[in-house]
Order: sequence, then C-alpha cells, then structure tokens
Amino acid sequence: MIKIKTISKKMGSESGALLMATTFGIFIILSLFAFYLSRLVILESRNSGFHALDIKTRSLALSGLEHGMQLTKTSYSSLVHPSVVSGNFNTGAYTVQVDKNNDETGSSLPYSHYHLLKSTGTIGDVKRYVRILISSYPDAFNLGSFDGNNNTTNAIFPTFDDTYFQNLLGQIPENGPSGHVVINEVYTGAPDYIELYNYGTSINLNGWQWYWHDNRGYSNTYTLPNITLNAGSFLKISENSGSNTNTVIYMGHNMMWTASSSNGIAGELRDNNNSVIDFFRTAGDNTNPTGGTGWGSPNIPYPVTNDVARRISDNDTNTGSDWAVGGSITDNALNPGQSGGGSSNDLINGSWSLSSYDNNKYIFSGNVIFNNATVTGPGKIMVGGNLTFENTTTLTGNIEIICGGTITVTGGSRLGTNASQLDQSVIMYSDSGLVINNGTIYGLTINKESTISVTNTSAVNGGVINLSSGISINQSQVTGSVVALAALTVSNSTLSKGSLPPIYGKDYGFNPMVIPGSYLEY
Repeated sequence: MIKIKTISKKMGSESGALLMATTFGIFIILSLFAFYLSRLVILESRNSGFHALDIKTRSLALSGLEHGMQLTKTSYSSLVHPSVVSGNFNTGAYTVQVDKNNDETGSSLPYSHYHLLKSTGTIGDVKRYVRILISSYPDAFNLGSFDGNNNTTNAIFPTFDDTYFQNLLGQIPENGPSGHVVINEVYTGAPDYIELYNYGTSINLNGWQWYWHDNRGYSNTYTLPNITLNAGSFLKISENSGSNTNTVIYMGHNMMWTASSSNGIAGELRDNNNSVIDFFRTAGDNTNPTGGTGWGSPNIPYPVTNDVARRISDNDTNTGSDWAVGGSITDNALNPGQSGGGSSNDLINGSWSLSSYDNNKYIFSGNVIFNNATVTGPGKIMVGGNLTFENTTTLTGNIEIICGGTITVTGGSRLGTNASQLDQSVIMYSDSGLVINNGTIYGLTINKESTISVTNTSAVNGGVINLSSGISINQSQVTGSVVALAALTVSNSTLSKGSLPPIYGKDYGFNPMVIPGSYLEY
C-alpha cells in the first residue's frame, strides 16, 4: 500500500514538471514569434515609409520636368547644359536641365532637333531621375514626310503662327531698299565730285571707301570718316580740301577728271568689308568692279555734257541705261526721273556681307537677284518682291531670308552649310512660292502661298513645309522632313528622315513637342 502511494505521488510530481516545461516552451515560442512579428511590422513600416518617400521624390522630379517644359517656351537658354534650373518644394528640391547632344547614358541623340530634358528630385537621401526627349518641331515634322492628302498616321498638320515673319515683311517699305546707297551724280567740273543718295534707312559710312579711276589711267582710294547717311539723304564727296559737314566731305585729293579727255573715268563705293556697294563706268574706260555689284553694257557716254552725269531712274540695273549726261546739277535733290521710291530691281554679285547694313538687315522693296555672289552672315535678307539666287551663289548660314514674292534657288547655288546647326543654316520664309532647281539648301524652308517645287538634282537638307498647297519633288534628294498641307508628289527622288535645324528659343511659329514613348525613369 505504501509503494502504491509513493509511485502515485512520484507520477504526479513528474506530470507537473512536464506541464510546466511545456508551458514554458510554448511561452518561449510565442515570445520569439512576437519578437519576429514586431520586427516584421517595423521593417514593413520602414519600407512603407521609404516607398512613400520614393513616391514623393518621384513626384518632385516630375514637377521639375513640368517646370522645364514651361521654360522651353519662354527661357530655353536657361536650361541648356551647363546651365541648370533648380526649385524647392516642401522638404525636397529638384534640378532640371537640357542636354542638346546626349542622352542619360552619354550616347548621342538621334537627331539635332531632339534634345534631352532631364529632372532630378531629391528628398533626404532619396533621389529619383526622370527624362523625356523633346523636339523643337511638331509631330508632322518628326515623321520624315507628311502628305496632307494621304495621311495614314495619327499626326495632324501643324499649327503655325507667322507673326514673326509677317512683322519682318511689314518692315519693308512699300517702295525703296534699306541702306542701299547709290552714286547718284558725277561732276567733272571744278571741283570734281560725286553725290551719294541713300534710298532707305540710315547707315553709318565710317570706314567705307571711295575708289576712283581718272583720265590718265591712275586710281586712288579715299576712306570715309565717321558719318551717318540718313534715309533719303545726300552726301557729296569732293576733291581738294575743306571743312566737312553732314552734306559734303572733302578728300584732300585731286581726282583729275577732265571732261575734254577722250579717256573715260570710273568710280566705286565699297563698304567697310570691302564689298562693292555701287559702281559706274563711262565710255573710254575699261575698269571693272573689284567685286560686289557688277556692271554691264552700255557704259555712260563720255565726255559728259556740261560736266554732268546723273541717275535718271530709281532702277539700279548696273548699266549706263540708268544714267544720262548733261543738264543741270541738282545738289541735295533727286534728279528728273527719280522718285526716291527705290529701285524695282537690284543685282548683287561678288563678295557681300550683311554686317555692312544697319542691324545686319538688307531690305529691298523690289526684286533682287544674287548672281555668283558669296554672302556672309549673320543677318537678314528682306525682299518685298521676288528673290533669286543663281549662278553658284553661296550663303554661309546664320541668315534669315524673308520674301514677299517667290524665292528661286538655281544654277548650282547653295544656301547654308549644315542643317544640324542653326548658326550654319538658313531660315527661309516665302509669301508666294518656292522653286529649287539645281540648288542646295541647308536649313528650314517655309512657304505660305502657292506651291513648292524641288527639281533637277537639287538637294534639300533640313525641313520643308508648305502651309497652303502641295510639294513636288523630282529627280532630287531631301534629307530631313517634308510637310505638305496638300499632295506630296515624289518622283525619281529620295526622301530620308534626318536632322532639322534646332530652333528652340526662336519665334519661328512652331510648337515643340514631347517625343512619344520617350519618358524614362532611371
């Protein structure tokens, strides 16, 4: 009996110990679970905080990108590398910048008119990077070609604001060129002199040269002082000595012109870039212009009656047909046959610089022909009538061409040198048609009315758009983009998508766009 109780007591003691051990083990397990659970909650909470901060930082970077898009329309240069635009929002900051050449990896962008707009958002230690590709042209240009009569894409014909170009056309006087100075009268009496007349806006003659050839076959040159020839004003350049005024300057040289001589005379006015502005020649003289404006037959008769040779027309055909001899001197006044309204035609050849003109603007109300000319910019050529570039004329680039009539590029002429660079391109705006016949263009061509014709082994590099009609391309090559409101007709020609002049920051009337699919977070 004693043994049974002892065993029973022992078993009860062991069972209690086992229960305690089991309870303690469960407690330890639950404690460990609670520890790991709390740790998991803390980590999840921390991850959620980081995720929320990451979202905020990404949103901040997007805000920078939106700010950058606004600045591309108003202050583009402020974004271009190495410049950078910064902003702050709450506890974070962003920077936004344009890279004109490379993407985020340092690789070159596919086209010159594509630029990279990138933004960085920063909050604490978190940074987010986003970027897009932007084009300075609307979607139709980015296709390579757009046919308004056969459009199978989602692109639409671009809107265009021609305010900039129409304002420039409005600066062309209804009559008369700007800064176009002519030799208006020649007097071979005592003293010998010439009279200049300015058909347009004022121009400074400092550093210009008057070159003359006398009856003996000798020549000499006089450099003009710092004097401004106002619009519609006259200036006499006289031999011998005297006190200069606003209407007469004295060279201190004898020009040795003799009316009774059977030998002729010649004279030439050059600007401070040594480009010829005007020239005359009489019978009995074989002198040719040194460059610039040419001279053709007939010569001015010589000897001149009453020692007087004078212009009798506003036309400047660079021949003796513009002149008459005899009659009376008309000091500081227009001659019979002149209205002061300007020439209806102008012919330019040889070396010619736009820097010779006030504000680098050559303005002419009539028709202008550049024949075998070499034209250097920067500047603007603004013509109210028709404008022709012929006989291997070349333009260096960085030139805007605004024409109220039809522009013709022919005879192997080349306008611009590189469509990928704005300062090496030409920007052409024609109000009434464009003809490129055996010519080469580097730049952007805009036509408002009538048609565009590209033919006879022409090469167009850059952008071409016709705002009102179609474009015909025959036996030619276009590298860039062609956009036609109406039919785009191509025969025996090659059209290739290529770079256009980057026109960000210019008021050329086109709206920039984001290249579809170019958004990237990196």
